[in-house]
Amino acid sequence: MLAVNELATNSIRYGGGRGEMLLWREGQTLLCEIRDEGHITDPLVGRSRPAPEANNGRGLWLANQLCDLVQIRSSPAGSRVRVHKEVA
Repeated sequence: MLAVNELATNSIRYGGGRGEMLLWREGQTLLCEIRDEGHITDPLVGRSRPAPEANNGRGLWLANQLCDLVQIRSSPAGSRVRVHKEVA
């Protein structure tokens, strides 16, 4: 839930002020995808821990820490961030 909240917040803040969320289950895995109009240019965004004094950069990093898999697809037309979490 925390990871999804961070992604939704990022979508509003950086993705044009709104986004779309899809949530579904595949077997033992819960998936959530956030879509928006933002464009992520850093191919490694969210992989490195942000500096303690940084004002941002924690949302995708936190999602990477909490979820089993984070997939990011982005182009000038918009972004999709999908997180996977096993729920057994």
